Amino acid sequence: MLSRAFRLAYFIHGDRELAVRISTAAMSKLNAATAAQAKRSYYRTGRRSRAPESKVISPRTKISLSELHLLQRLVYVESEPHERQAEQRQSATIDEESLITRYIKHLINITLMRNSFHVALGVSRFLYNYTTAESMKLYDLIMQNPERAKDDAYWRERKARLMRELKDRFGQSLAVVRRLHGEERFQPREDSARYLYLVKQCLQMFTPWDTPCPLLGAGPASGEIEALIFRGSNPDEEHQIEVVRMHAVIHPDCYERLVAGLDLDSTARRLEIPKFFHNSHRVRPL
Repeated sequence: MLSRAFRLAYFIHGDRELAVRISTAAMSKLNAATAAQAKRSYYRTGRRSRAPESKVISPRTKISLSELHLLQRLVYVESEPHERQAEQRQSATIDEESLITRYIKHLINITLMRNSFHVALGVSRFLYNYTTAESMKLYDLIMQNPERAKDDAYWRERKARLMRELKDRFGQSLAVVRRLHGEERFQPREDSARYLYLVKQCLQMFTPWDTPCPLLGAGPASGEIEALIFRGSNPDEEHQIEVVRMHAVIHPDCYERLVAGLDLDSTARRLEIPKFFHNSHRVRPL
């Protein structure tokens, strides 16, 4: 476990000594994180569903992670103070690849700590530029249950919340622009496509460790996906399936098959990485 934590930290920072410090700090906090998770309540009654005349189904607000996945998250958490320090000291000299890696890592971290809905929202709307309607179809596909669908208002509310959290993390390095119908998005790089390989590397590294690919066979994935279906009645038994759903969205090959199964554009055509503004040429956000 320590070795895996080290490899992840080294991927994020590219500094061996710092990776050792981060991975050992993450390991030292694992027992406390496991105990804290055991004491928390993860389930909260919800009220939104798009399915007509459907019964109210309580959506999962947070899922219970295995010890291995908690360690993976702790590496992300322990990494952030070092990232911020470096950005404050060397804002104008940090390379774009490092900033993109940190952006994707933070996006995965703040969504992974919640549930598969937020992961689908984060990847589809903040890393790629799939529309809300397209993202809703993808979420419906991984949930495999129309009664658990979310309405437009819920998507907009949660997108705004994630946008604020990303803005809190990166500050004025990200500029906000308004698109059609007044939608706010981060100003994208015009050359996002050149970073496609880096993005896939990041997503592979940030996929929950040791989770199986839920999509059998090859080619587009659509219809019934058995590994993503929850057939129980106790919500606390759904944690493991939720992690597999997260895998399906984060893992680049699985996600590509999902969008293909929905007849959506490939991720290569929809990749939209934000443009990072350094101290020397920051702009005022909207």
